[in-house]
Amino acid sequence: MYPVEVFDHNGKTIVIHQDCDEWNDPRDWDNLGVMIHWHPDYLLGDMRLKDFDAELDYRRPRHEVVARYLRMVHGATVVLPLNLLDHSGLHMWAGGNSTHWSDPGGWDSGQVGWIFDTPETRKLIGTPLDLIEECLRDEVKTYDQYLTGDVYSYTIYDMHEYEQCSHCADPIDSCGGFFGYDYVMEEAKAMAA
Repeated sequence: MYPVEVFDHNGKTIVIHQDCDEWNDPRDWDNLGVMIHWHPDYLLGDMRLKDFDAELDYRRPRHEVVARYLRMVHGATVVLPLNLLDHSGLHMWAGGNSTHWSDPGGWDSGQVGWIFDTPETRKLIGTPLDLIEECLRDEVKTYDQYLTGDVYSYTIYDMHEYEQCSHCADPIDSCGGFFGYDYVMEEAKAMAA
């Protein structure tokens, strides 16, 4: 795999790669939110709507009906719609229209499901009630980074060894699973200090 960036810092060479390992899927972590969807072509989030609850086994139900149902039956305090742009890759966001991606005709985007909390996930994560919506939105942002490949790793080499033979140089340090390019750059530079 080709590096995203190679640069020198404090006498060391830092190599940044895109980190496409499946184990980076944030839906495998402990999460406050449960993501359900009805998209026929992708498994997005945690599960398909029909596999989540037999009572919700119908296509594209109205948000207000589902939100009320999830509050009454599953104890949700916050229910947010999940939207997807499916064009030259996947982008997901919580809530209404996206401010990041443009699909003015609405041909390639729309609601595909919901994210919500449950009493069990609130107890597991321990999020205060006033921060639940923010936490759910952050989970969707992290999942979007996973979908778009905005996950990176770094490897640090001795600069002189790397200049002599980049394929032969032994790494000093490496780490992966960084969500966001700025984050991996910050951590790599800190480790190369």
